[in-house]
Amino acid sequence: MSQIGERWPVDSSLVSRGGDPSRLRKALLAWWERCGRDFPWRKTRSAYHVLVAEALLHRTRANQVVGLYEKMLAAFPTVHALAAADPETVYKLLHSAGLRWRVGSLLNAAQEILQRFSGVVPSNRAELESIPGIGHYIAAAIRCFAYGENDAIIDSNVVRVYARVFNLRVTDSLRRNRDFHHLAQSLVDPKHPREYNLALLDLAAAICTPRAPKCEVCPIAIHCTYGRNKLGIQSAAIS
Repeated sequence: MSQIGERWPVDSSLVSRGGDPSRLRKALLAWWERCGRDFPWRKTRSAYHVLVAEALLHRTRANQVVGLYEKMLAAFPTVHALAAADPETVYKLLHSAGLRWRVGSLLNAAQEILQRFSGVVPSNRAELESIPGIGHYIAAAIRCFAYGENDAIIDSNVVRVYARVFNLRVTDSLRRNRDFHHLAQSLVDPKHPREYNLALLDLAAAICTPRAPKCEVCPIAIHCTYGRNKLGIQSAAIS
């Protein structure tokens, strides 16, 4: 099994080897158009709404977040409203889902955005990551889902998918590996980054699951080392 490292540059050893990532993108997007999940935060381009959704989604199943997301936006429809919120009110709203620990980071982020950016969630990566509670993942999600930027969205589920596609050894540091980030970034569809990232997340949730992945119905099995091995497929666009 391959291992990404400093001596194995991604651009020459993975992306270009075996050919054309556009085939993978096309297959994934075609599948997503038929099978993509429907959540309320996917219907907005509001950076504030995306911020709230991503904060609630962290280590929480999406289906559990829908009601809370809608309650949060009903109670605090703007950054200004959340920045001025009584912490105990927010605690009570999130308590039922065991998300009380998210309250501090959400309030701090809203207050910082209000004070430093006049209540407008910035699109600049460095500015986003300078806000308390916004790390690389949430910053990328805001940039991609709200502002349409061509950013790779990388969580443990995306790591699992790409590790299977490219036959990579999953380690604790892989998600933070610079070369892995270059690989993930190179695969994002430049014309449809939002849709591509959503499709990848949905594939990980519905088909490329941690246990017993459904390779027989996977739209990118032919492009995946794991899938081809499991199904006995020889040819591929990416290997």
